[in-house]
Amino acid sequence: MSTYKIISGTSILVVLFGLFSSFFTVDQTQQALVLQFGEPKRLVNKPGLNFKFPFIQEVTYFEKRVLSLVSKDSEEVILADQKRLEVDTYSRFKIIDPLLFYQTVRNEFGARQRLESIIDSSVRRVFGKFELTAILSDARTKIVEDISGEVNSTIKKLGMEIVDVRIRRADYPEATSQNIFNRMKTEREQEAKEFRDKK
Repeated sequence: MSTYKIISGTSILVVLFGLFSSFFTVDQTQQALVLQFGEPKRLVNKPGLNFKFPFIQEVTYFEKRVLSLVSKDSEEVILADQKRLEVDTYSRFKIIDPLLFYQTVRNEFGARQRLESIIDSSVRRVFGKFELTAILSDARTKIVEDISGEVNSTIKKLGMEIVDVRIRRADYPEATSQNIFNRMKTEREQEAKEFRDKK
């Protein structure tokens, strides 16, 4: 095979590869950011076929759909009456500004880490304003609203928005639960002893 044919064949392959890599598709559940050497150049938030410069531009995709975040660990909070609770949260969020999102948290992994930290701080702050009796009665709606408001005011600067925050669990820490159980057990044993003595 001659050198000319090798060069021609290689050139055709390079041209075809360049042509093929010039186009990208955005799904209706996605939004895309076109980057040139790591710098954002263009936002595409409508579905369809799009063009980019081959070799020098790349595409990063972001979800349009609502995403979920379940807290990895319980957050221990101190209430206004100094009682302690273990709190688990569940939240849903969406990316509303892909450019700002990319510039601040880069990707979903970075977003989840940052968001979990922000929610945990807000949970401690908001729960700290209430006493246990209020939390056990009618304050849960107010607590959730306050957490959502606080978190949203912070994460809008990160290109995100909270859709929903829920308290999955709010229980005594294990040591406190054991103390309460032991106290109840002692009280029941004393009542039983008094009842037997009366006989």
